[in-house]
Amino acid sequence: MMSFFKLMRFSMKDIFSQKRISSFFVINLILGFLGFFLLQIFQNSLVLETQNKAQETLGGDLVISVRRELTIEEKDKFDTKLKNQFLAKTQYYDFFAMTQFDSKTRLVLVKAVEETYPLYGQFKKTIFQDNQEIPIFVDPEIIDQFQIDTKKLNQISLGDQKFNLSGIIQSDPTRTFRFGALAPSVYIRYADLPKTNLIKTGSTITSVVSYKLKNPTDANTLKKELEKDFTDSSIRFSSAFLQEDSGNRVFDYLLDYLNLVSLVAIGLSFLCLGYMLQWLFQLQIKNTALFKILGLSHWQAVQTQIIKNFALSLFAFSIATLFVLILKSPLEQAMYSYFEVSAKLDFTVKSFFVNLVFIIMGPQLVAIPSYLNIYQMDPLPILKGQNHDIREKFNLQKNLVLLGLMITFWLIAILQSQSVLIGSAFTGALLAIGLSTIAVLFIFKVLIQKIADRFSFQNKYAITSLLRQKKSTYLIFTTMTLSIAILVLLPQIKKSILTELRPQSASKIPSLFMFDIQPEQVTGLEKIVLDKTQQKIQLTPLVRSRILKINDADYERKAESGFFKTREDENEARFRNRGVNLTYKKDLQDSETLIKGRWFSSTTSDIPEISLEERYADRVGAKLNDVMTFDVQGLEIKGQVTSIRRVRWTSFQPNFFVVFQPGVLEDAPQVFLSAVNNLATDQVRTLQTDIVNTFSNVSIIDVRESVEKSLVFIDKMALALQIMAGLSLVVGFFIFIILINTQVRERLSEMNLLQVLGAQLVVVYSIFVKQFALIILFSLFFGLFFGVAMAYFLMETLFRLSLTFDFISLGILIFLLTAVLAGIIYFATRPIRQLQPLQLLKDGA
Repeated sequence: MMSFFKLMRFSMKDIFSQKRISSFFVINLILGFLGFFLLQIFQNSLVLETQNKAQETLGGDLVISVRRELTIEEKDKFDTKLKNQFLAKTQYYDFFAMTQFDSKTRLVLVKAVEETYPLYGQFKKTIFQDNQEIPIFVDPEIIDQFQIDTKKLNQISLGDQKFNLSGIIQSDPTRTFRFGALAPSVYIRYADLPKTNLIKTGSTITSVVSYKLKNPTDANTLKKELEKDFTDSSIRFSSAFLQEDSGNRVFDYLLDYLNLVSLVAIGLSFLCLGYMLQWLFQLQIKNTALFKILGLSHWQAVQTQIIKNFALSLFAFSIATLFVLILKSPLEQAMYSYFEVSAKLDFTVKSFFVNLVFIIMGPQLVAIPSYLNIYQMDPLPILKGQNHDIREKFNLQKNLVLLGLMITFWLIAILQSQSVLIGSAFTGALLAIGLSTIAVLFIFKVLIQKIADRFSFQNKYAITSLLRQKKSTYLIFTTMTLSIAILVLLPQIKKSILTELRPQSASKIPSLFMFDIQPEQVTGLEKIVLDKTQQKIQLTPLVRSRILKINDADYERKAESGFFKTREDENEARFRNRGVNLTYKKDLQDSETLIKGRWFSSTTSDIPEISLEERYADRVGAKLNDVMTFDVQGLEIKGQVTSIRRVRWTSFQPNFFVVFQPGVLEDAPQVFLSAVNNLATDQVRTLQTDIVNTFSNVSIIDVRESVEKSLVFIDKMALALQIMAGLSLVVGFFIFIILINTQVRERLSEMNLLQVLGAQLVVVYSIFVKQFALIILFSLFFGLFFGVAMAYFLMETLFRLSLTFDFISLGILIFLLTAVLAGIIYFATRPIRQLQPLQLLKDGA
């Protein structure tokens, strides 16, 4: 028996004796791992940028927030529950409002804070005038936009109160990374807020109480206890050690896209690994048979391959890690320059573990079918030159292994994407494409057999040769089709996301968006807008509520638990642990599409009809005909779901998750939203000033300005998506290089045998080129088809967006694929043009 160390030495010699094959294997692993790892740490950095200073970002160890005013009784209950647990606390409000300087107005985010704010970190501020009464601090953007001379004493109006401009805030530790904030911030004292008279019934505000704990690590435990004691789902409890993602729609789209790109990197690497290991097995089958004849046992022959794969994988992991370390600093600078993210790309425990397991265990898992073939191999028929195809032994054991591999890939996809939906949809789509290629090849084989006699000798030989080597043909066709499909997938999804985020038509974007309009202000506001713009505005009511029941089941907050949480878990928890705004209207808007059920009937039934936005319906677990019970200012109101809508949220129109039919909520406490369209720049400023002077509590967003600001971030996002898709494209092209080169080597003996039998070199070369042209043509056609179909499927199931074709990217991809594959074929066929047939036969070709 050969000792383990001798077996290792024997395996290392075998690796060095096949340097070219080993190099291909290692380069594939390096590229696949490098793309996967870079994408993963880029994704993690976006998430962790808001968590790397969790206590400062959240503003405390434990934070309680609600989108209304907290009552004194509620605050007392919080303090009693946390008695002897905290060292300090602070409270503050934040809300949007209009501020004014001279005759200029603009929307700002007001933060009314106590002296103890923030509990962690410090403001960085520049003070103009110290010790002033009723001070206000502003973002530098306010100074620039109002063109304020900071050397003078200045006053800024906020509601009914004039504040003394005391300085600017250079940085606030509680601010998080967001794409396209709507407004700059201003800071006032908590005690000065009542003087503004801005907070009215139904005002859109966020009330926050933040605690600094004696033992910060108790935050998660206390959070869960509070969630059990306070079942009001509108109150949100947050821990600095258990933060959810930002909830920003653009940010979510980017994360979902990053998840898909990471899965593409995994999928391409697995495809290439699977193909290479099958090809290597066939290439080394005689050597393996010889080793077994010379005394290696079945298990030792398998051990040899395991050691070789492990050594090559470990070497690739080391090289790829070195590349990541080299690229880390330039990537950090690029992220700061292009995405305004000053995150540090460190190796987290999760990243290191996931990537180490992937790069070390991935090849071993994919190689299990080959290991089984080696173990079951009968060496004598192979050494006698008999046509003995090990892959014919496709027994139950191998079927179970393949099933296990698919399940493993599925679990890795879920772990990487942190989403059951994304991982399952991607894995299912790949499996569906793989099965479809089997059907395509079977149909092609049947058709060709019927019409093969009509072809010339060259064409007939090229096609029938492919069909004779059906396993090899299927392997290259499936791998290439899948690779092209997922390369086609990325540009289509990127285009669809950017189309959703960008306005379709500038004329459809409202000029001004107004909210927090009180019922008694409606008539006066309509008159001002009509006088200034000759437009009659449409008002959309907003009624605050929370869900009590869905059917007969109580709808209570969902406590978060468990080590691993998917994106679906986080979204469900976030939607359960919040209130809901209701509205009512007669007709659908341009930004809404009915996808299930029917729109409201003209009469009110015993149970009012409601319509839900599709994502919201999924997250709260409601479906057609369900009855939902809402608490509207202490009054229970029921509604039956009669329709599901798809909403284009980036239309900048007043959109809601829940819509009631008219005749139900008209008497409920409410505020109104409205938009004004098609205004010139001077009209926007004049109308904004007149409304603020008359109704100081009404908040107004200059939508055009906000859109332009958001598009800056969207353009940066588009660049990021293109770079990430490019990484996957590089991995995909490398797969094609490997596929063509391996197939050339596999067919060399056949091509040279034709020359020995009298065929001219040009004929042999023509047959070979036609074979691969046919495979490439079919792979390209079906890859494009399956890629577009997969994009449509994922957009519908994952993003819930309409698919927008990126014809430019498709054209560029087809051109690049054609050019690259043609070049690969040209260089790969050099052995046919250069080597002598007799010499190849003498060498055993």
